[in-house]
Amino acid sequence: MCRGPALACSPVLTKELANNWLEILQREFPGVGGFSARHDFAAKAPLNLVLVADTTRMTVVSEEDIGFYKGADAGFISQNIHLFCASEGLATVVRASVDQGLLGKALNLKEHQRIVLAQSVGYPAGHAQKF
Repeated sequence: MCRGPALACSPVLTKELANNWLEILQREFPGVGGFSARHDFAAKAPLNLVLVADTTRMTVVSEEDIGFYKGADAGFISQNIHLFCASEGLATVVRASVDQGLLGKALNLKEHQRIVLAQSVGYPAGHAQKF
C-alpha cells in the first residue's frame, strides 16, 4: 500500500481503444512523475501521462515506418491534450526525456510496447486552481 501525499501514489490506467474506456492496470503505483521525471516539475505535477505505442496493433505498417507512425500518433494525442489544457487554464509540458527502461519496467510494459512521450499536466505557477 502506498503512503504519503495523495499525488505520490496513483492508479495506472490504460485506454482500451476497442471499447473506448479506461482500464485499471495497477490500483496503486508509487508516482509515475518520479519515475518519468528528469525535470523537477514533473515529479510534482498532479498528472503525468505516458504515451505508449503498441506495435502489435501496427499490422499494415512496414518495420521501417513504425517509428514514424509512433511519433505522429503520439504528436496528435499530445496536441489534443495541449488544446484541452489551454481551454481549461491548465499548463502542460511534453517530455521525451524519460528513463524509458525504468519506467517501462515499473509499468510492466511488454516488449512490443514502447514509451514515446510523457506529458505533465498541472496548474500554471502563480495561478489559482480552477477546480
